[in-house]
Amino acid sequence: MKTKTLLTVFGLLNIAQGAFMFLNGKELTKGVFQNVGDEALMVGEQMHMPLGTAFIGLGFILLICRDIDFDASKKLLFSYAVFIGFALLQALYNHLVGNHSAPPPIIITNLVLAAVSLYGYAKGK
Repeated sequence: MKTKTLLTVFGLLNIAQGAFMFLNGKELTKGVFQNVGDEALMVGEQMHMPLGTAFIGLGFILLICRDIDFDASKKLLFSYAVFIGFALLQALYNHLVGNHSAPPPIIITNLVLAAVSLYGYAKGK
């Protein structure tokens, strides 16, 4: 598996995910917290906007770094897996303490991204 291909795919996925979060914060908040007031929806929307922006930025970092040397690209794939791992730890924590967590499709997607990233780190060409 080519590291450049992985960085391209991960970069595009993060940009798409970030744009979705940025543009749909209110709907995402409604999906997790039914029957909340307008003020809470506004807070949820405002919290999704910087998170979406961060994912867009991460996506561009991954895209821009596609052409770095092989050893550095492997380190970037490992770093990306660590980043996703922290997101998964946060979701696990919220699940264990009874808070709302990311929906299962997001968790499964992140598990796949982390696994593929670690595979690319270990076996990339």
